[in-house]
Amino acid sequence: VVDKFLFNHRYGKLVSLVLALLLYTTVNFGGEGIFDPGISGSGDTINNIPLTVISNDEVYEVRGLPTTVSALIVGDMADIQMTKNQADYQVVADLTGLTEGTHQVNLIPKNFSPRVSIAVNPSTAIVNIERKVSSRFTLDYDYVNVNKMDLEYVLSEPELEISEVIIRAAQDTIESIAFVKAFIDVEGVSESFTNEVPIVAYDQEGKRVEVDIIPSAVRVNVNVSSPNKSVPVIVDPVGEIPNGQAINEIIMEPINQVYRKAK
Repeated sequence: VVDKFLFNHRYGKLVSLVLALLLYTTVNFGGEGIFDPGISGSGDTINNIPLTVISNDEVYEVRGLPTTVSALIVGDMADIQMTKNQADYQVVADLTGLTEGTHQVNLIPKNFSPRVSIAVNPSTAIVNIERKVSSRFTLDYDYVNVNKMDLEYVLSEPELEISEVIIRAAQDTIESIAFVKAFIDVEGVSESFTNEVPIVAYDQEGKRVEVDIIPSAVRVNVNVSSPNKSVPVIVDPVGEIPNGQAINEIIMEPINQVYRKAK
């Protein structure tokens, strides 16, 4: 009966709340709670643990999962510190076997030291799984960091290797996409170049939409020119110098000031 209650999806949030309260009591009041009597009752929290998702993302789009979670650790202080210094612990949402629809999934801590007790927050998540569809989009472009170019250079319209991309996502995600662009970084460029640049999808509000873009990058050719050239400057004095004097020297400076020395 206890097993059926603890692992019933309907009571998942209630169980999580009870566990969190027991952990809080253990940490703050030194009680043994539901943990090993040998544990001293020290506690600490690891925040911003990236959530590892196991799913068939080639076929399905998953929504509702947090990107990061926190973990409350209870145990001996030395064991807690050792656990925090580990590099391989993770929190996993395993969606293997789940198909389209709404599901409650458990977020499971893995590779933590067995000498400590772990409570994940949140410990469950309600996810919506939708089958992906494919759609074609016209590929546009934007130059970025144009203000970090020398003003003497001019950019041509780029030549994109492809003019369309295929995007795979849930139908309503596809419908939210307003434009798809290749972003060409031109910081400091002074000559024509060929680069492979990333492709990104955005919605009407200019927010990035996380989707599968095929291909995810495109090769571009950009012609960079300088519509300037050097020409000689010839000084042609106008008028006559009185009293039999003549110009001995004319000096021109970049600020276009002319100095004359009379003879």
